Amino acid sequence: RIIVLSEQEKAVLANRHGRADSDVLANAVPTNEVVPRKPEKSPRSIVYFGRLNREKGLDRIVEACRGLIERDIQFRFNAYGAGPDAESFLAEMRAVCGERFAFCGVADGENKWQALAENDIFLLPSDHEGLPIALLEAMAAGCVPVVRRNDAIAAAVEQGVAGFVVDINDKSEIVERLSFLLNETHDLTALRENARRTIAERYSFDRYLLRLDEIYRKAARCAKGQQGCVL
Repeated sequence: RIIVLSEQEKAVLANRHGRADSDVLANAVPTNEVVPRKPEKSPRSIVYFGRLNREKGLDRIVEACRGLIERDIQFRFNAYGAGPDAESFLAEMRAVCGERFAFCGVADGENKWQALAENDIFLLPSDHEGLPIALLEAMAAGCVPVVRRNDAIAAAVEQGVAGFVVDINDKSEIVERLSFLLNETHDLTALRENARRTIAERYSFDRYLLRLDEIYRKAARCAKGQQGCVL
């Protein structure tokens, strides 16, 4: 069987390729591991969690930070991860951001959840993404996402309700969204709660396992030639 990450992708397969037999199984995260958020600090912080290679949008992150500084917007930026472009990325961020920037290494397990609970905005302007686990984890922890626009991500991040999806090639749009979220006169409580609720209701492990079992049962019926399946 064919598995896709969103209803939008299922529709594309059906409309463009005549494949009506795909099943939607979105990624999921363990919501029971989320820790309470820390009190908000000033200035607000942006966090990057992921592999440090250029296709993750590292150049766009540097340019977005440059744009914020040009507007005299206060922020902190915390980066977590490792990868082939770590050295050059860290050098560029330190040159552009100075003391605003901190590299925090690799975090996993409880340390990862603690780190997410201490940050405000999750930024991921990647070249290509499906439905990143890091995004779902950040939303579960109450970070407000600013991420690339695609079908699976747009299904998870309701625009202006649980975060923002952006045109990754439009620097001004990325900077505008970040500027709005960094403005401490804007209360982020509703965005945070909507992000958390989205994960709890639609991207939890419990929901994932129920859906996976359903897909296996459907496949078994199809294999036996029974009714209730699409061939």
